[in-house]
Amino acid sequence: MPLFLLKSITFLEALTSIISSDARFRPAYERNNKLGEHYLFVVENTEMFGIINMIATLLLTHSEQFKTSCNSLESDQNATKIMPQTFLSLSIVCIKVLNNIIRMDVKFVQQMLVKNEILLDQLFHLMNYLLVYAHENYDKNEDT
Repeated sequence: MPLFLLKSITFLEALTSIISSDARFRPAYERNNKLGEHYLFVVENTEMFGIINMIATLLLTHSEQFKTSCNSLESDQNATKIMPQTFLSLSIVCIKVLNNIIRMDVKFVQQMLVKNEILLDQLFHLMNYLLVYAHENYDKNEDT
């Protein structure tokens, strides 16, 4: 299932990157001229394509399913929970899609998040979870 989600989200990332491609040539406060009202209607009614809800459900509520990567001799306190690669890749692509949506029309996304506090809270907890996970699992030996 995560592989299907990864491919679907990658497709969404490609679509949103095409639409937001002019973002580097215009100020962030200006609306993308290529967008029609229909596109913004779809983004708003699907709560940003349901990406925040999906990735929050995958990562925050199912984090106990990740197997600890430790020998049977190590104690559970020293065990590090490692996220499967497909979940990690899915998280990264979801963040890219969210970035592309924000680059399309930042004011629209801000208004949408203010209206839906649950979505804002989920986004905050998702980013917090990913930052804590990245900090705890950062291997300085690999980054040379």
